[in-house]
Amino acid sequence: MPMDDREMGERSDETLFLGRMEDIRGVVDDVLAGGPTTLLDLKRRLAGELAFDPKPQALQALSALRDVSDVTARQIGSRAAILHLAVDRSMFELWESPDVSDAALDRGIAMVEPLLSLREEVEAAFEETIGTVDRTERDTIGKLHASLRLSEEPLLAAVLVVPELAKLRAAARDGSLAEAAPSLTPYEHEVIASTASDTETSRFDRVVLDAIALRTAMERETRAFSVESTAEPDGRPARDALRLAHGIVSPRLDALRAELFTQTKKSNATLDEERRKLFAAYLGLSQSLAGHPAEIEASVQEQILEAELTGAAVDRAKSSREELLRDAATGGERPAPVAVELPPDMQDVIRERRRKRILIGIVAGLVPVALTANLLTFAHRTVAPTTASDFVASSVPVQEVVPVGPMLYCQVATVLWADLSDAEKAQKVTGLGKFAAQRGFRALIVVDENRRELARWTADGGAKVVPKSSTQP
Repeated sequence: MPMDDREMGERSDETLFLGRMEDIRGVVDDVLAGGPTTLLDLKRRLAGELAFDPKPQALQALSALRDVSDVTARQIGSRAAILHLAVDRSMFELWESPDVSDAALDRGIAMVEPLLSLREEVEAAFEETIGTVDRTERDTIGKLHASLRLSEEPLLAAVLVVPELAKLRAAARDGSLAEAAPSLTPYEHEVIASTASDTETSRFDRVVLDAIALRTAMERETRAFSVESTAEPDGRPARDALRLAHGIVSPRLDALRAELFTQTKKSNATLDEERRKLFAAYLGLSQSLAGHPAEIEASVQEQILEAELTGAAVDRAKSSREELLRDAATGGERPAPVAVELPPDMQDVIRERRRKRILIGIVAGLVPVALTANLLTFAHRTVAPTTASDFVASSVPVQEVVPVGPMLYCQVATVLWADLSDAEKAQKVTGLGKFAAQRGFRALIVVDENRRELARWTADGGAKVVPKSSTQP
């Protein structure tokens, strides 16, 4: 019986995966048999054979494997190194490669599922065989195997972001982009349309395209939940995966922004805008996960803009320190400072703060009048209700508290949070949730300085701590 198109596609993907694994295995076997001797030569060899720069831990592990004499230990290390290089290559193709042709992206996605299956097989084989390794080398090969583990989150995130990007590019080619993604700005329309037919793109455009694709996917999922709340049981896994993808795409935006600032000493308005929009979509998605979809309030937007302004100030201070140290070392004269241009939205925040200070001054002048009227009118005074900052500080040391409708967002210091055990974190969040419930909040979310979720509490589900690995970029 002839195979249909789907079976032929699956057979082709399987053949492609097996061929790639054989190529990587051949390179690793050659290196362990006496290939390049220095790490630089090894890096050049792997980069030439695999078409990407391998990570340092792979180079160090392959170099260390040459000194391992136990046959079983070498097999364990070889399997881990092959898997590491295969995963690393797929992550490069999905996130970093300038080749954005449909064929290249489809090949990258086709590698994800077999790689995840191979990862489970390698871990199972390690657990079965590590006990047979000679004791003198057991610790060494165990540490080496652990150093070669790569997070699977970038692969899982790519399964959502890359197909969404392909849909947007296809919609741009057939002229239906406005219907497919109604929230896009004219600039975003132009970026997608200009790269829709290209087979290669710059790193800047690729990072922006990934952020747009993830945001449109988040917004569509949030709208679908708002329209039909009965989709919660089926839709939650997709929303959880989108939140995971945010932990991959958002740090890439931050890294690119930092690199450009180092070069220009100016904030990039495009990246700043994409970061704000992506974070706003992330908040809306988190609200739908908590069961209370709502529009993002102006106070949350102000907090986002304030964070951007603070980040720009930190960048300027860091740049100034680096230039001072460089000038002191070289003895050169310090050039005139470069004026840093703030984007319009940050300027709006500054004007808004100035307006609030004026209003506060007026209110301060009216305080004596208000006190006098209060004393004359009321015989008995009631105690003022506790503020959000008061009850938050009593449960978890937080940096910021942002009420968003029926939810409460708390930003904690990563250092303080990391010192707590999972049980302590759950206990703290439970106590904080009880205080929040007493003041009318139905859900609470704890985030770090990078806006990644650390824990959440709901009246129905109680406290839930996000695993440490899920909060790392």
